[in-house]
Amino acid sequence: MNEALRRLVEAGADVVGFNCTRGPETIMKLVESATNAGIKVPLAVLPVLYRTTDEYPSFHSLPDPKTGERAFPDMDCLLCSRRDVIEFGQRCAQLKIPYVGLCCGNAPHYTRALAESYGRRPEASKYSPDMAMHGWLGTKKDVVDEHYSVTIKSFQNNF
Repeated sequence: MNEALRRLVEAGADVVGFNCTRGPETIMKLVESATNAGIKVPLAVLPVLYRTTDEYPSFHSLPDPKTGERAFPDMDCLLCSRRDVIEFGQRCAQLKIPYVGLCCGNAPHYTRALAESYGRRPEASKYSPDMAMHGWLGTKKDVVDEHYSVTIKSFQNNF
């Protein structure tokens, strides 16, 4: 793979990288290899939002965990979590990848999570989850419903 990236650079590419097919976890193996290979132009990374594996590196080949049949094109049961996206973004930021994005399976909350993982605060960040405001589990006393707080404490004490 790195040889193909080098050839693209030699042919005049200003940016090279990886787009589609692999999910955040499996695409990072390629990105880390390219970073270590010293590719001389910026890298771009745009994974699909499905949990691909070493056994099934392409989202087209992933099996449905319930039926065992090929999941494509009904892929909802294999979507990444926001946490997956945040971890992907944080690793890309550590590697100083200048161009990141998301491909198939993307939705606004994933794009927002990726931007936030790079330290950005897009306007849509006002919709990011704030667990301090959660009615049962929150920590802001003026927001937490006392009825639920008592119920949760009782529940937690029984386990």
